[in-house]
Amino acid sequence: MERASAIEKAMLIRSDLTGGDAEKYMSALTDWQTWQIQHPGPFMWRMPRILLRDYAGAANLYNQDRDMYSRAVISQKNRPVILSLMGPVTIRIEARPMHNDKSIEPLDGWLEISGQGSLKVLPISNNRPSQSLVISVMKADAGIKVSAEYNVGPGLHHIEVSGGDMPSVQTYLKSPE
Repeated sequence: MERASAIEKAMLIRSDLTGGDAEKYMSALTDWQTWQIQHPGPFMWRMPRILLRDYAGAANLYNQDRDMYSRAVISQKNRPVILSLMGPVTIRIEARPMHNDKSIEPLDGWLEISGQGSLKVLPISNNRPSQSLVISVMKADAGIKVSAEYNVGPGLHHIEVSGGDMPSVQTYLKSPE
């Protein structure tokens, strides 16, 4: 889809969304989501909190070099992170194993992303603590990031993210700038 026709299509979808016709509105919602996926322009990854349905806990990640905080949720073996979202959309899931405080032993494991009847498994191999990133308020250091992009089709989806007792998880939604 070229840029000019993409903008023209977006304007038509917008008129259906704001026109007051309930049937056109429901159809326009699906059209809008599809338009965002096919958008030819630049995109950005944003971190919406509304995707999170369930998780074991939350943590602040502190980057000492940049003096910046970010939020993450915790996945445990018996309580994975569960995301609820409307597709079609692309999400990026970033996980960081949690290393015991001052541990020098590398961690090995798996990050599992399941939903839509499929399972995506990413290896976490020889993962060591990050040199500048710490998990505040916990006696743990954040490991090197493992990330994956995951596409979902139209409709409501529930995605489970788990990795045993180790990862902190951050989720980003791909959207046009």
